[in-house]
Amino acid sequence: MTYCFDIDGTICNKDVKYENAKAYPSVVAKINSLYDEGHTIILYTARGSKSGLDWTDLTNQQIKKWGIKCHEVKLGKPFYDLMIDDRAINADLWRSRLNLRTCLITGVFDLINIELCAQLKRLRKNLII
Repeated sequence: MTYCFDIDGTICNKDVKYENAKAYPSVVAKINSLYDEGHTIILYTARGSKSGLDWTDLTNQQIKKWGIKCHEVKLGKPFYDLMIDDRAINADLWRSRLNLRTCLITGVFDLINIELCAQLKRLRKNLII
């Protein structure tokens, strides 16, 4: 199986400058466990997508420092406020339970905010089609 993990907000905190980010040890352990089980691990980030800055060196240094096992690191993920994706996983929920439970609303997933999922679900009930 191939797993693709966002870096900021999923693997590490995102409320600081990239240089000061700290990895979540439980997430690093789970990623490394998946790697050791033979799964393909890809790390993907939007670092630089909005600013145009190249964060490749810092990102690779952090991954090494944090001890994350992976097969590939990809920069250039699109910058967005909300991602609509049939295969996305809510990072907060995943991190809190460390399994692959999802916030599913007929194919709509919010990667960051579980409360937004609940709001979308309430709005969907009120839609007139």
